[in-house]
Amino acid sequence: MCARVLLSAVLLLSAALAGAHPFHESQTEVDYRDACSCLEISVRVKPEEMEAALLQSAAPRLPLEHPQLQQQLKAYVLQRFVLTDAKSQVVELQWVGMEIDSLGAWIYLQSSRLQLPVQLRNDLLLEYEAEQVNRVMVRIEGRQQSLQFSRSSPRVQWLRKDAWAEEGISRSR
Repeated sequence: MCARVLLSAVLLLSAALAGAHPFHESQTEVDYRDACSCLEISVRVKPEEMEAALLQSAAPRLPLEHPQLQQQLKAYVLQRFVLTDAKSQVVELQWVGMEIDSLGAWIYLQSSRLQLPVQLRNDLLLEYEAEQVNRVMVRIEGRQQSLQFSRSSPRVQWLRKDAWAEEGISRSR
């Protein structure tokens, strides 16, 4: 009986400590499509964190999926997730849509036709949460490149076909 009480206390303490340091992360997948010479982009964020960031931008207090919030959400994302080409021209991103499921809010974007390499700036939620980390998995021609954006890492990074060879990034097929 005493062991059971002690185990329960340890589990409760562990749960409390885990909640004391919440994890703030977005995850993005970027896929280069040869057929259109474009990028298809899926961004996953926590809806409650995105809602809080939008509130700081004077958006109304509404759930993320509310139609009145869609224009502010779109503007927020397209101002903070930006691609630029080698000539420093902004690459147009089209808003494909957004959905919410048990894993979070999924935001879908697609680039216009582009020529690699391009630079990515991913400042999503960085102004809202000091510990925010934005992880990006880039897939180009069957190879992967992992990028990370935070307040303490570079805010702009290159997406290029030859990145894994030049930078020692692991290959996968």
